[in-house]
Amino acid sequence: MNMMSFIYKDKDENDLRDWALNYVKWYTSEIEDSETERVDPFLVINREPDFWFELPEALRLIAENWNIDGCRVGGPYLVDTEWLPENFGHECYVYQNYDRGEVDSGVEYAEGEFKNQTSVRLNEFFGHLKSDTIPEHRHAVGNLSPRQFAGLISYLSQKDESLDITKNNFERGPFILSPSFEHLIEELMDNGTEDSEKIAEEIVESVDDFITELEIATGDDIFCFFFIE
Repeated sequence: MNMMSFIYKDKDENDLRDWALNYVKWYTSEIEDSETERVDPFLVINREPDFWFELPEALRLIAENWNIDGCRVGGPYLVDTEWLPENFGHECYVYQNYDRGEVDSGVEYAEGEFKNQTSVRLNEFFGHLKSDTIPEHRHAVGNLSPRQFAGLISYLSQKDESLDITKNNFERGPFILSPSFEHLIEELMDNGTEDSEKIAEEIVESVDDFITELEIATGDDIFCFFFIE
């Protein structure tokens, strides 16, 4: 699966349809889940680590107006790296993953199984990106494989010089958002719409509205990622 991307403000007429179709095919198992790589689409906001404190309110306001069931989030945050293994050094990204829950339930304040810390050594990821190989260990951030995450970092660093890919005291980093439109898809299927392309056409408006509101609420460009074979 190849990871495709576009900036929401620069989208053409087919971009959101392709994003929605990828989501529908993943949800209906037309695209099989991979044990090593993410296959469902996601959104990215490239922001400073303090964005964790702004995100919950933005998502809460949007959740009141649009049909999303939940939102998984992974993003960078400032933290002492003394807990890391000594051989990791200090030049690594540290991420908080918010794995489950309603979009207005706190995000950066989530505890226990809802939140975990992920340390990321980018030199390792870029090595796999260059060789197009996949490491054997766990997903990195937001259910992306290390290879996918390295590709994401590389893409964003070309768009924004403030993304420092060499040090831990970075100015910005990707917040990976995974909104859920499962309820809307189930509703469409219950009403007799079964063809994936037709379902995608129906949810494009909701996806468009959601991303528009997200862009307004955060004041940032929204990057949209999906996959093709």
